Amino acid sequence: MIRKNALQPDSRILAAFTAMVFIGGTNFVAVRLSDRGLAPLYGAGLRFLGAAVLLYVFLIVRRIALPTREQLKGTLLYGALGFAASYAFAYLALVSLPSGVAAVVMGSVPLITLLLAVTHGV
Repeated sequence: MIRKNALQPDSRILAAFTAMVFIGGTNFVAVRLSDRGLAPLYGAGLRFLGAAVLLYVFLIVRRIALPTREQLKGTLLYGALGFAASYAFAYLALVSLPSGVAAVVMGSVPLITLLLAVTHGV
């Protein structure tokens, strides 16, 4: 899609960016608040169960194919290590850690990943 003025941002891009900043900025505050009333891993499980249901509905509505059996192996491994483990530890840490500190730690993950990739020549 070519825009008339490349310097003028697309309103859809700005809306998506604003939504992501809001969601990312309030994420750890919401986790901290949910830890007050629920056991940490129970709260995380409920959150991801809700997200899985919404994602499945989105796939059905958009008629997007589910992963094949072979693709599912890698998907589950990535999900278990990339999301389940990191968020389980985050939920457990936020029982006693301020949400701002957790946001900074999780926000630094891309930078740490870049530094490790450069260090190891990847």
